[in-house]
Amino acid sequence: MNRSTVMKGLAAAVSTIVIASLVGAAFVLESPMKQRERRLDERRLQDVKEISNSIQSYAKKHNMLPQGLATLEEEARTEAGKRRPPTDPETHAPYEYEVLDAQSWQLCAVFSLPSADVNGQTYYEAWRRDHGAGKQCFKYTRNNNTESR
Repeated sequence: MNRSTVMKGLAAAVSTIVIASLVGAAFVLESPMKQRERRLDERRLQDVKEISNSIQSYAKKHNMLPQGLATLEEEARTEAGKRRPPTDPETHAPYEYEVLDAQSWQLCAVFSLPSADVNGQTYYEAWRRDHGAGKQCFKYTRNNNTESR
């Protein structure tokens, strides 16, 4: 074997390794767009939790659930220190709220991605709420603020 054949073989092997590494990295690392979608979904979960806490506070104060998120918004305008209910961080649309009965309600959000499972833990470790992509609703019960799907 001459030197030129060895160099060509070595170049081909190195090229193959580099290409395989890039392809592997593309599967392991998320694209910037996917990272953005994941951050927006994390924010949506934080918002749902915040709204649920506001509903719980309203129910404790008024002994009834608010009729809609507009009720919480109105109360926030009239009381110092209260925040208006957050809206979707991407579309700025209000989250969906529905009173189910005198003690329970549901909040819905539209998620970009399903929750990821990494070593048995969702990427929302602080909230531990699994969800699919698209519209997902979480049900809550008054006083114990439990959540189910």
